[in-house]
Amino acid sequence: MYSVLKSYGLNGLNGFAVAVEADVSGGLPAFSLVGLPDSAVRESGDRVRSAVKNLGYKWPDRHITVNLAPADIRKSGPVYDLPLLLAVLASSGQMEEPPADAAFLGELALDGSLRPVSGVLPMALAAAEEQLRLIHRHKTGALINAAIQMGGAAAQADEVQRKALEAYAYGIGLVFQVVDDVLDVTGTAEQLGKPIGSDSENGKTTFVTLFGIDGAMQLAEKLNDETCTALRDAFGEKSAFLEQLARTLLNRRS
Repeated sequence: MYSVLKSYGLNGLNGFAVAVEADVSGGLPAFSLVGLPDSAVRESGDRVRSAVKNLGYKWPDRHITVNLAPADIRKSGPVYDLPLLLAVLASSGQMEEPPADAAFLGELALDGSLRPVSGVLPMALAAAEEQLRLIHRHKTGALINAAIQMGGAAAQADEVQRKALEAYAYGIGLVFQVVDDVLDVTGTAEQLGKPIGSDSENGKTTFVTLFGIDGAMQLAEKLNDETCTALRDAFGEKSAFLEQLARTLLNRRS
């Protein structure tokens, strides 16, 4: 059986999402941990095995493969003990699959109790950014994509072009929201035609609360550049109008 759940790691000073995949299959009993784990991560197999038994579960007497994705970034520290334990239990049918929108981190003692880990703040920031991106993808991004895809269909765009249009739609949708978060702090009610500062008053997590004003605008500029480059690769000079639209959304003040 196969199971996957979410965790986070550190790459320098930045957090990044990690998918902890576990597969329990037939064959001689063995435990294999892949995905560029360092020595502390490789040792987690022994801690998790003891924790499983001391918590009253059964360590699967089968071949267990655990992958930490993405496989091209080194994973370090004992932070993956807890997600590894849950993935093994779920893939062996001893517990239900954890919720897909939950993330797990934590070092395990041999009795199964949790111990604190370091570097949680940048991991939490990465999780918050991912959640914001997901929300805006299904809100502003989806609305813009529906309109753009209708135009692509009318123009008989091919599959490569339709995918480029989709990436563009979700990209500028995210740029719009990042700039909107910045304007809620730096704009005026006269400019925006609505009250300002509502995000802060409501305790709302925004790109400004995560990265600050300058950091949020740098993110918006990066997203805009990536979006326009991908569009240009698919359409060439024909992308000029949509690129101008993207720049207008980036530089808007209302």
